[in-house]
Amino acid sequence: MSWLTKIALKKRWLTFLIVALVTGTSIWATVNMKMELIPDIEFPATSIITVYPQAKATDVMNEVAIPIENAIADIEGLKQLTSTCTEGSSFTFAFFDYGTDMGEVNNIIRQRLEELDLPEEVRNFPNQMPGLGANPQLYAIDVNMMPVVMFGLSGDLPADQLNQIAVTEFKPRLEAIDGVYQVGMNTISADKVLVSLDVDAINEYGISLSQVAGMLAMGQYGSLGQIRD
Repeated sequence: MSWLTKIALKKRWLTFLIVALVTGTSIWATVNMKMELIPDIEFPATSIITVYPQAKATDVMNEVAIPIENAIADIEGLKQLTSTCTEGSSFTFAFFDYGTDMGEVNNIIRQRLEELDLPEEVRNFPNQMPGLGANPQLYAIDVNMMPVVMFGLSGDLPADQLNQIAVTEFKPRLEAIDGVYQVGMNTISADKVLVSLDVDAINEYGISLSQVAGMLAMGQYGSLGQIRD
């Protein structure tokens, strides 16, 4: 019989006291343990989305995707770089080594994207799309970032005035809140037009759906007749 066993049998009150202390400490630690539904993990990846209205996939690749890849290719820690080009848009995904400071990397990429010599249609696209801050647009991939707050704005005012109030008053104040990554907006449109395309006609003229969508998005129309034309 070991000395520990002898003490436990001889001084049972001490054994019960130790057991009670260990049990109480375990319960206290369990109750006060910090738990998170999603732990704080930094995923070493980022993405860039670019819209090139009415451009063919080959033009998007040569004039947008390749310059963007060249701007990222020499950043330290880069492990994988891929781009997907379609008519009117491109998506670039960059994956880095674990442990890379993604905050610093994303700042470098943003600066280089601003310095790129891209087509006018790409640079001017945000003017046609209220709420789009830049084109190309960098979207940092963060598993901790979840859009959990949504606001609605209503009132006895015309749609354009409500949109103006949302853009000038609410959006800047929300963006100034510490911890807010991005504020997106869906503006109000008083009138909407549903466009049904003649598939046979667009095939005959060799026009794609994305080209039609780009022309509708960039055009200024004052009547249904202009849209039909």
